[in-house]
Amino acid sequence: MRRLRGGWLAGVLLVLALLGWVGLPALAEEEDAAALNARVVELYQQGRYQEAIPLAERVLRLRETELGPEHAGTATGLNNLAALYKAMGDCGRAEPLYVRALAIREKVLGAEHPETVTSLNNLAALYKAMGDFARAESLYVRALAIREKVLGPEHPDTSISVTCLARVFQQMGDRSRAEPLFQRALAIDEKALGAEHSTVAIDLTDLANLYYGVPDYGRAEPLYLRALAIHEKALGPDHPDTALSLNNLATLYFCMGDYPRAEPLFKRALAIWEKALGPGHPDTAHGLDNLALVQLDQGHPGAAQDYARRALEAEEATLANILSFTSERQRLAFQATQEPYLLPATLASAPDIARAALHFKGVVLDSLVEDLRVAGASENPSVRDRVAALRQAKCACQAPNSQDFRIGSGRRNGQVFDHRRVAVA
Repeated sequence: MRRLRGGWLAGVLLVLALLGWVGLPALAEEEDAAALNARVVELYQQGRYQEAIPLAERVLRLRETELGPEHAGTATGLNNLAALYKAMGDCGRAEPLYVRALAIREKVLGAEHPETVTSLNNLAALYKAMGDFARAESLYVRALAIREKVLGPEHPDTSISVTCLARVFQQMGDRSRAEPLFQRALAIDEKALGAEHSTVAIDLTDLANLYYGVPDYGRAEPLYLRALAIHEKALGPDHPDTALSLNNLATLYFCMGDYPRAEPLFKRALAIWEKALGPGHPDTAHGLDNLALVQLDQGHPGAAQDYARRALEAEEATLANILSFTSERQRLAFQATQEPYLLPATLASAPDIARAALHFKGVVLDSLVEDLRVAGASENPSVRDRVAALRQAKCACQAPNSQDFRIGSGRRNGQVFDHRRVAVA
């Protein structure tokens, strides 16, 4: 039982408790977990992730104690806590929780249960964020096949899987496979949910992102404007996903050279992310990068360097987190998505280039030292050998890619921040 519904059920349980069949402490803990979980969902939907995390941790502890480690309710607690960690950029804590939730749901609920498919999508989204597109595509394809079979081709949940797979193709540079999937998702959701639903705003943004990358700004702008209007109305002006819409529209105007319209939108997006997600979140880092480039293009190098240095600090925190838990293949995949020297090089700031290089290497070296400690502490030769191989893979991350040293008006794509279509139950 995941949560109590209705006063009659609570009354029955109370009678059973008085008869000695159900413990009163157990009843109280289940009610407490249900109330806490409702609050977690509320905070998540409001974008108040930091406030939600300690409550979600408590819900998980209560459910593990009361329901057991392999109960469907425990899997829900794992999923929700993982979603919050991912929203805060903490992939290291999110991955094992998502993996465990998926294993429980496959065992307890079955391979084709809706909650199992949710876990497939959530784990795939995490791998995509880490740059591990092969694993992400495999999980998304599996999820889409299940939903088409069980729910039908025009169900809103099928649309979620369609969208997720399209995003992987887009990030892999395969627009020809991504565009028809994005268009299909938009048509499904407009029909099933209505033209002003927040999910439709996500679909509009995805299609606009695709046209932005062509580039076809004339087709992208009205889609971005419509998505922003929906998000402001449905989610409020201070939600992180509203900031995403602001940032996307600002990026479009920036690429069109319309700085008077771009800069205030970038600043508003950054203020929302810093407040809701914190100064070390990847979204905050990209917001800072974008403002640095706006300042640079307008002839304000001092202000640009200030933004760039703050962005570098946030990016270093993300890099340290990724290197702390991933496999060697995942680390290399994530490293390939990073450009730690791009913005300092664009600013033509030799001290900042040197600082970026040294700090990037320092974070990698810190993780190398930790792996050596693990290997040294192990008496198992196979463990030592595996860590030695990991050390070699990490060393490859220390050499800067020559393509990172680009001088000019380099523009970071503002659309890298996906809306978190993660089910929180």
